[in-house]
Amino acid sequence: MKQLLLSTAIMLMVLITLGQSAPYVKPGLRNVTPPKKQLVEPLNPASVILQKHLSQPQINYLKNSDIINVINIGTSGNAYGYGYAGGQRTLVWADQNLNTVTNIHRMGGDLGGVSDDLAYDISRDGGLTWDNQVMVFEALGSGSNVERPRYPNHCIYNPPGNTNPDNAYVAFLAAMTNLNNATPVWGEYVHGHARIGDISDTTRTILPSDTVTGIYFDRPTGYTITQAGEIWAADVSVRMDPVSYDLSYFGKIIVSHGTWDESIDDFSFEVFTLDFSTLDNQMPLDVKVAFSPDGMNGWIGAISDNGSVSISAGRSLYPILWNTTDGGETWEGPIPAPVAGPDAPGGILDFLTDDQLEELFGVPIPSQEEIEFTIAYDFDMHSDAWGQPHIAVVIGITGEDPYSFITGISESSDFMYAAPFDLTYNTNSGFWYAIKLGPLKTLRGQFDDITEDNRIQVASSWDGKYMFFTWLDTQLPGCEDNNQPDIWTRGLAVSDYFLSHYWDEYGNSINEPVNVTIYSEAMWQAYFQATSHYVLFEDGDPYFSFTLPMVYEDMEPYNFYDDVQFRYITGFKYHEYNFGCFPPPPGIAENAMNQIGFVVTTNSPNPVKSSTTFYIELDNAVELSIKVCNMTGQSVIEIPEKNYPHGNHPILLDLSHLPSGVYIYSVISKEHTVTHKMVKE
Repeated sequence: MKQLLLSTAIMLMVLITLGQSAPYVKPGLRNVTPPKKQLVEPLNPASVILQKHLSQPQINYLKNSDIINVINIGTSGNAYGYGYAGGQRTLVWADQNLNTVTNIHRMGGDLGGVSDDLAYDISRDGGLTWDNQVMVFEALGSGSNVERPRYPNHCIYNPPGNTNPDNAYVAFLAAMTNLNNATPVWGEYVHGHARIGDISDTTRTILPSDTVTGIYFDRPTGYTITQAGEIWAADVSVRMDPVSYDLSYFGKIIVSHGTWDESIDDFSFEVFTLDFSTLDNQMPLDVKVAFSPDGMNGWIGAISDNGSVSISAGRSLYPILWNTTDGGETWEGPIPAPVAGPDAPGGILDFLTDDQLEELFGVPIPSQEEIEFTIAYDFDMHSDAWGQPHIAVVIGITGEDPYSFITGISESSDFMYAAPFDLTYNTNSGFWYAIKLGPLKTLRGQFDDITEDNRIQVASSWDGKYMFFTWLDTQLPGCEDNNQPDIWTRGLAVSDYFLSHYWDEYGNSINEPVNVTIYSEAMWQAYFQATSHYVLFEDGDPYFSFTLPMVYEDMEPYNFYDDVQFRYITGFKYHEYNFGCFPPPPGIAENAMNQIGFVVTTNSPNPVKSSTTFYIELDNAVELSIKVCNMTGQSVIEIPEKNYPHGNHPILLDLSHLPSGVYIYSVISKEHTVTHKMVKE
């Protein structure tokens, strides 16, 4: 029996906190409001041809790897199956034990089928070769009475001890319109599976809404399977009026739990709810679910405002979580993730400079703890080896209107007043941590009446010790909207919070995210991409590596009813030397030695709590000095010039006396200077 431990004091605080006011931004700044989620597919969408930029883009961050390749996999009759305005994320799945990758979608397009059927594409060799358009669900009925599954999520169910993909199953869960209404509206789920080795072995079960319990199915945006083989899905209890399409929120998160039943060779589902009261009974914008590798620690999260972040109650959004430590038997929550006010992590409070705050608020600038930081309108979530949640989200500043999001470009940085973050809760200390993943140029893509924001996602290594984040961003000069996106990515070694870096041709460690799709066929057009919930690990020699399975829609971006070609990205990996203080790959290191005579690694740990270490690798003896500066250029640590002999030299920096913020450390010779960035918590 499910026991729900709810925080009842939250709503009592709201009457007090709503009377408090925070400093508002200057009027007239460019902003967006929560996206309009399409309730049903429009019958006559406008057809507009995208005008592609033909000029060479200005590239800020190059990756040091071969240009990726793309492979055509399945097709669909239109682009709606990959979701939009948030939507589901469990579209691509990778199973480490089977070295198998799958991609689910609606059918149609060049490979056949109709858009009311569901199919998957599958690679049994880690993404190298594919079998495509394998039907997993065939819609029954015809005309206006045909079944209409939409927005499918899926996973691979691998029976215990199995190593053969043919003996595993592709399991799915999709929203479906309720045909009992004169006008089709959401109100049912359909779930089932297909055995990979026998395409005729499929199942299908329809779950209707339950008006007695108040369970009104909408579109499940949270979905996962634990490594123990249990499916978990999360949704918002919403009823749609079949005439007006108005939504009524019933104050509940719907949780669906599927376990394998050998008597029927299928998953059996139980459904229950978590009570979730929000300010003005606003419908949560997005819901996700994730479990750690042990299958015991799990998290359900939603984007909303229940008044618990006092500085911005009634105006800003943040993640709100529920936690289980017993495999889902009991859930504790709601647990707000504070992104503003005195309880917000330093990584959020300090990520904007004083110049940027002056641009936003004027003079005098407010203190960071007074600012209404907010999150954008969709997110993703995973749980690591230690049971901690990792919330992938874009964080920025609330605009003039409640729940708006500033999208303007800072004059001092040439990027948005927002950034992608990993928001993490340390279950031992009870503190939240926020790690900025990189800069951001655009937020929302607008395709006729359909919108999609950065579509930020998080994947995990199978053991939960590494996290990998992907998001969409358009960084073409003059582009204000995210209409021509590339895929950007960043990795994180969880144990020491060390963000990935890459190496330039001189052996310098570049502490920035990577543009995956640059100079490839996917450049500027990686629409509606999806990243697998798990990455694939390879224990190579001399370095281990992680492959990130990613798929995007090759489509006409302003005509969602045109056929869609799904394209799988190959050739992108993170290696061991992208994390920690490992030296660069031999070829790069040799080139760096030939060019400047020394190599400087990034520091670890980063962010820094008190002290951190980086390494200088020297081909010959060199006179070097070291300097640490804050973001205003003021020197805060100086190590005088001295002779460093040939070899590898650890440099320990004590930052315990410095305030939180971003710092630059430089290693300086007579001819060259190598700099890297670090963050002090």
